[in-house]
Parts: sequence; C-alpha cells; structure tokens
Amino acid sequence: MIEWVVMKLAFFIDVWMIGLISFCLLKKKRNKLENLFILMIAEFVFSCYYAILYINLDVWTIGKSAELFIIFRLYEVLLTPLLFLLYFNMLPMVKKQLTKICLTALLIGILLGVECWLVLWNVIIYINWQAWKSLLVFVFTTVLFGILIKLFQFFEKKLG
Repeated sequence: MIEWVVMKLAFFIDVWMIGLISFCLLKKKRNKLENLFILMIAEFVFSCYYAILYINLDVWTIGKSAELFIIFRLYEVLLTPLLFLLYFNMLPMVKKQLTKICLTALLIGILLGVECWLVLWNVIIYINWQAWKSLLVFVFTTVLFGILIKLFQFFEKKLG
C-alpha cells in the first residue's frame, strides 16, 4: 500500500515539475508582477475554497495517511495555481476566439480530471459532493480570475 502511495506522490511531483519547466520555457506576454499576482490570487482562492469544503462544510475528507495529505497539498498549493498561471500566460498568445474557448475548456477539463483522479485514488473522498459542482466552481473561478487580472492591468496602467 505504501509503495502505491509513494508512486502517486512521485507522479504528482513529476507533473508539477513538467508544468514548472513548461512555464519557464513559455514566451510570456505578461510581466513578472502580473504573474506573481496570478500565482498569489490562485493560491489564496484555492486554499480558501478547499479549506471551506473539507473543514467548514465537511463535504470532503482528505485521505488519512500523511502521504495522501501531501499529495492533496501539492495539488492545492502547487499544481492548481501553476495550471492557472500557464493558462493566463497562454491566453494572450491565442488570437482566435474559438481557440480561446478550447483552451479554457482544456483548463477546466484538466482541473476536473485531476480532481476525479484524486477521488479515484482516495486522496479526496466525497461525502456530500458531486463532480459537477466542482465543474461549476472551476468555471466561476476562471471567469473571476479573468476579471481580477483585467482590474489589475487597469490599476497598473492608471497608477503607472
């Protein structure tokens, strides 16, 4: 059992490293301050969201072992914000509206797929929750992040 959990943990670290390398190799159109803003907001929003779900509302539980909890924390603190950072850095490079919609659908699909994977691995155990609710939350947060980034850019230009 422990070997399987360690393999899951290694897989999550590998995925995070691939995402980090992809971000470093990506030709960014956003400045460093915007990237830092996106990363901080994503980490804050998702940490609060997951804390509300599994601490306050009790609609989730996290696996009992320390390894499963570490996998969940890697997902919460590193992987999800990194995916949003990659998405919002790739979005300005895309010109066609249909491609932007496809990119958005890909992001939401990846987020939902990883969460479903965590459910299959018993890292997250749904108590009174369904995957479609997570889908709605991911769509809402993507739209919210887009609005927050536009506000940040507006104030950045206005304040110089």
